Amino acid sequence: MESPSATLNFSLIETPQQLNLQLSGALTRFSLPKLSKAFQAALSSKNLTKISVSTQGITHWDTAGLIQLKECIKNAQKLILCTLEPLPTQLQSLWSMVSDETLRQDVIPEEPTLKGFAGLGQIVMQFFSNIKLSLQYTGEIVACFGSFLRHPKSLDLKKVLFYIQDVGPNSIPLTFLIGILFGLIMAFQSAGLLKSFGAEIYVANLVSVALVKELGPLLMAIILTGRIASAYAAEISVMQVNQEIDALKVMGLNPIPYLVLPRLIATALIAPFIALFMDFFGLLGCGLVMHGEGFSRNVIIEQMFIFLSFGDFISSLIKSMIFGVLIAGIGCFQGLNSEKNATAVGAATTQTMVMCIVIVTSTDGLFTTLLFYMGL
Repeated sequence: MESPSATLNFSLIETPQQLNLQLSGALTRFSLPKLSKAFQAALSSKNLTKISVSTQGITHWDTAGLIQLKECIKNAQKLILCTLEPLPTQLQSLWSMVSDETLRQDVIPEEPTLKGFAGLGQIVMQFFSNIKLSLQYTGEIVACFGSFLRHPKSLDLKKVLFYIQDVGPNSIPLTFLIGILFGLIMAFQSAGLLKSFGAEIYVANLVSVALVKELGPLLMAIILTGRIASAYAAEISVMQVNQEIDALKVMGLNPIPYLVLPRLIATALIAPFIALFMDFFGLLGCGLVMHGEGFSRNVIIEQMFIFLSFGDFISSLIKSMIFGVLIAGIGCFQGLNSEKNATAVGAATTQTMVMCIVIVTSTDGLFTTLLFYMGL
């Protein structure tokens, strides 16, 4: 690449028939003002009938310089006949691309859109391809986790602690806000309905059971989806775009233990605690509403735990841990399988949000159905 110190030189040689503009030196982006000045000097000559441009003395060039030369010749032809003498051999191929737009190709060719049965077949093939990648990804995680159990020191504890802090303490403010608001909303809505039956006291029972069994883990999963899963997908997809993951593979290193396993373990460990905080803040919001209705603190606490058992809390914690594994796993999966272009990060983040919401909600429905028929 030519340095900014390189200059463009020009000389004007007049003949009875035409004016010869001879260019020499560097025809680069740094010499664009000098090139315009050369053409202005040529066009200002008296008794001018034709301009012939010679580039035999050009020693350095780039695309910007050739494009400017093309524009200068095009503008000069509006005033007088302007021709370009044969270019040096080294310049001819690049000049062809600059001057002939039909030879230019898009950097990213558009993929053909298939319609009808072909489009349906493409969707089905993409679906099964995603299933194959998901199974392969799950198998690699299980294998890496088994290796971690055999060799616990192979896990980078500093990374695990870093992600625990990112998932846990940094999520508490949002957990407090959503938890206490949901507790208030559910208490107000339930009180308005139960008041007509004279059963306001059962608002605490309703809210506590709903929070501990369902809403606590589910709201925790929504918070982690927005904060953690999307962040994991964006971080790893950026690494994919920058070819950092390819560099790990070239060095013979599996990216799963370095990128996925610490995030997965940290999210699985901290998710149950976030669900407990969600339950606590939700019950706190419910207690504030009932206290405003005239119930004492002891009555409220007693009513909250009448229909709850220790097994309900255990199932809630297990469900929260599974949700944490799913959320972190989906975020890392989308990041590892993202494309290597400018839109990859946004696409990976969007797909992560959609997949997490669908899979977590489906899993929650499956858990609820199983626990109902098991009598738990």
